[in-house]
Amino acid sequence: SLIAKLEKLLSSGLMVELVMVGYDPDNNEDITPKDLYSIVKNLNDNRIKIYGLSEDRENHRIIRHLEDKGYITVFSQDLGKEMEKHAAPMYEYDDVVIPTEPEEYKHSVYINGAPKIIDPATCRDFDKYGRVLSLHEMHTAPISRMMQVDYFYKFLKYSPNAPQWYGYSPRKGFSVHREFEDELYRAVVEGLESNSEIPIILSGQTSSGKSVALSSLAYKIFNAHRYPVVYVNNPDVVFSINTPAGISLDNLLKEMRDCGGRTLVVLDWSVFNLQRSDLIRRISDAYINRGHNVLFVASAMHTEGLEKRYRIIQAPIALSENEKKAFKELVVDKAKLPRNKVEQWMKANENDN
Repeated sequence: SLIAKLEKLLSSGLMVELVMVGYDPDNNEDITPKDLYSIVKNLNDNRIKIYGLSEDRENHRIIRHLEDKGYITVFSQDLGKEMEKHAAPMYEYDDVVIPTEPEEYKHSVYINGAPKIIDPATCRDFDKYGRVLSLHEMHTAPISRMMQVDYFYKFLKYSPNAPQWYGYSPRKGFSVHREFEDELYRAVVEGLESNSEIPIILSGQTSSGKSVALSSLAYKIFNAHRYPVVYVNNPDVVFSINTPAGISLDNLLKEMRDCGGRTLVVLDWSVFNLQRSDLIRRISDAYINRGHNVLFVASAMHTEGLEKRYRIIQAPIALSENEKKAFKELVVDKAKLPRNKVEQWMKANENDN
């Protein structure tokens, strides 16, 4: 049957994606929503994209569930129009036609559900200080099962220093979901939707998972396709208004605002003495006073007594029992290590948490 063939193809380990255009969950005899669920439930990552889905169809009970769980990605845009918009220009040399990647793809962000092109010069200038989470930046190819172990160890090795976007897909599961991440995500979504001007701080000591949590947050907000996201993890960058970095961020936020966007700026700086410097609030106030529609989220180590200046989310270093179980299952599954060896190692290091 068609369903069996799709299940076999998508779970084969090949880098295959299923793209559906104009899907109607209420009137589709070939693939019903229940069929769709049976196809995706055993996949390791998100390999199904649906284009041209109306709001009513997107709110279908099963479609909404699959999208919320990260099993599928839904776009309201028509695929043909999107491909035409981002089509690579063709150049001819001696009768040979050479396609090139469209420059716009590198500088497109999502604003209110649609891709918007940000001025390339503005983006390139900001690249010296941080990352604009563009369609190009966030595009990750499916990871074959044979390569999962290598990518898992790469994720563990490099995540503390730079975001490894391929590892944050809900289906890939390379990171242990910490319980405080739910509170952080709710606080950020609430702050974005309510136009709050109060910065949000993820507070915790070294090795409490702040960097991974902020990267995961940025990934989720980007993939919701509502708000543009800017990510900075270099603590030496100075965003005072009159500095080169400050001018660059000012220009970028103006571009986002003019496109109708409210921007999330994530500063993974782990500020040591926020009580004395009040650094994040000063940066936030400076850009808001310039008329920018922006919410700042940052990490810090000590935040006692700052509850009136910031919304603070605590990141405890100790893992809960549920988090320990999730970590064990993650290592067994992704690192392909014997369960008994993982359990022995965790027991020997339980005092280090």
